[in-house]
Amino acid sequence: MKTDWKIDGIHSYIGFRITMLGIAGVRGHFNEYAGTLTKPNEDSWEGTTVDVDLQISSIDTGNKLRDEHLAEEYFFDTAKYPTASFKGLSFVKEEKETYLLSGNLTIKGITKPIELEVEFTGFAKDREGNDKAGFSATGKINREDFGIAHHIKLPDGSIFLSKKLKLQIDAQLM
Repeated sequence: MKTDWKIDGIHSYIGFRITMLGIAGVRGHFNEYAGTLTKPNEDSWEGTTVDVDLQISSIDTGNKLRDEHLAEEYFFDTAKYPTASFKGLSFVKEEKETYLLSGNLTIKGITKPIELEVEFTGFAKDREGNDKAGFSATGKINREDFGIAHHIKLPDGSIFLSKKLKLQIDAQLM
């Protein structure tokens, strides 16, 4: 039997980490997002469809000035592209509780395929008796593929920001 699950925005996390100057990581997350997972049957998450939309302007790196800078055209251009989206195309079981989620990520109007390693962390009931499910997912994207801060170099020719951006998602579903 097919079931629809929604991401609980209060108890979930969509974040990232990028290396700056090749020596230190900067972390951030998004405060506003919505998503659904449609599980095709009761026995397995395999084949689940995933749709997520997030508000880029809700970026939070713990520094207001940096967040405002990231909203500018050179980075996310939130005036023109206020949202990003992910459309999962394949959810394949790899091991007991791990899956490979493949899909299309759209940022700044550019759509590219990505893969996420996903761990199903279990089912639970909340205090009111509502069913919950949990997932943790990780992956990497190349920021330049999405036109984010391309060609950014320091005077000595070294890279200011690493090209690879690590994604971390912890989702509680309801």
